[in-house]
Amino acid sequence: FQESGNPLKPVQIQNLTFHRAEMKMSFPELENFSESTPGNNMEIIFGQSDSVFLAGTSVRHLEQTVQKLSGGSGKSISSKAAFNQIHQKLFRNTEGYGWVQFESVYALIQKLVKEITASTQAEQSTNPMSMLMPKPEIILSALGLEAIQGLGFAWGSTPAGTAFDLTVQAPKSKRKGLLNLIEFEPKDASPPPFVTDDVVAFQRVRFDARKTWEKLEKMLGEISPQLSGILQMTMGLLGKDRDPNFDFRRNLIDNLGDDFIVAQWPPKSSAMDDMINPPEIILVGSPNPEPLVKAFIAASGLLPGGNGVLKERSFLGRTVHSINVPSGAAPAPGGSSEAMETMGLHFVASGMYVAFSTNESMLESYLRSAKGPGRPLKSKPEFQQAVNAVGGFKSGYVYYQSLESSAGLMYENLRENPGSLFSGLMGMGLGSGLTGGSAPEDALERFMDFKKLPPFDQVKKYFHFNVSGNSSDERMLNLKSMSPIPTSLRR
Repeated sequence: FQESGNPLKPVQIQNLTFHRAEMKMSFPELENFSESTPGNNMEIIFGQSDSVFLAGTSVRHLEQTVQKLSGGSGKSISSKAAFNQIHQKLFRNTEGYGWVQFESVYALIQKLVKEITASTQAEQSTNPMSMLMPKPEIILSALGLEAIQGLGFAWGSTPAGTAFDLTVQAPKSKRKGLLNLIEFEPKDASPPPFVTDDVVAFQRVRFDARKTWEKLEKMLGEISPQLSGILQMTMGLLGKDRDPNFDFRRNLIDNLGDDFIVAQWPPKSSAMDDMINPPEIILVGSPNPEPLVKAFIAASGLLPGGNGVLKERSFLGRTVHSINVPSGAAPAPGGSSEAMETMGLHFVASGMYVAFSTNESMLESYLRSAKGPGRPLKSKPEFQQAVNAVGGFKSGYVYYQSLESSAGLMYENLRENPGSLFSGLMGMGLGSGLTGGSAPEDALERFMDFKKLPPFDQVKKYFHFNVSGNSSDERMLNLKSMSPIPTSLRR
């Protein structure tokens, strides 16, 4: 603090010497939550009571904490029913956890919203468009945040691996708005046979897309009936340029199912272009895949760069459709700053899904066989055990990432060609300002030397995989993740 120009001032708390430092903040709103510091400044007070290090922004609350640590009386967090509920279920055997009593946070949000409303009323009274603008209080109510009792996270280690929990305490009977927008269906979320064990990442989500759209429409209607009406009218015009009979709701939304799958495999090489666009496939479940394909074709004109020529070709008796979509890459050197780099998006109806991919060979491989050439991911015993620990395959959500596959090529690429990192970021328009005018290699070497890393083969045993799953219940929404320890490293 002293080196950064923030001198420390002593403060006595229960006969203990703590230190007070003033920190400059960039959020003017924080002054509403500070005890004594004006403007954009915020105080932090820290010190030690026996073996416990304490830090906070309130002397009063620190005094109460030190008193409790010394055996004194007073209220504690254990008196809160919401905390006891999550403590019993998730916190008891963890290495660390955190909890937010959201009711207090929501009260501050309500106060801030009222202040914003009061400050904008005069301006809105002279604005003829103000009747279309939703009131902040109505927006806050429609979001449904008042149903949240607490927010929690916890982590811990076992002989099998490291686990992490992220929890929103909200009774199911009170959930609405954002909390009720996506509700996982208790259905199979296991990897299909074509997802092999060499996959880099896999994700499967089971939720009813049509119901989700209806909930979104209801939430928007609560926020602003006028804007909701405009949205309905706009949707009635969507896709008419490609198909005059196209109905966005009937042809697209009503044909969406409750099964969404994403799978990604290692890039073909360590070239940055291959690493940015690795083989990936997306499956959208549908009770009527062929009509959904036609609906997507009609709606594709809405995508930036999607007004180009639609190409079709036959492959194994199925029609593969292709259009151009934005690639996300920066314009080519010497090109117009307004030019948009595009790439091909290919899609086809197959079984009860519509498959999408920017990689034609990936799509063809999927169509050739519903079973991949390697061993199915689901057959891996370690994967099965990890998924069961985070909610199981029937929880409606499973995510998998192979750290060995995802990190291997990047690791070797950085070790052999460190400048490629900055070059790749600059190619995507993300690296501007990082090099300070220097060459990428020179800028990077000022921080670290990747060339001194050992070959990846020597360290890959430490890179295993992560899984995440849904373990929610009637009382709370819970996302659980686990990083298993490789069998060879377990003690």
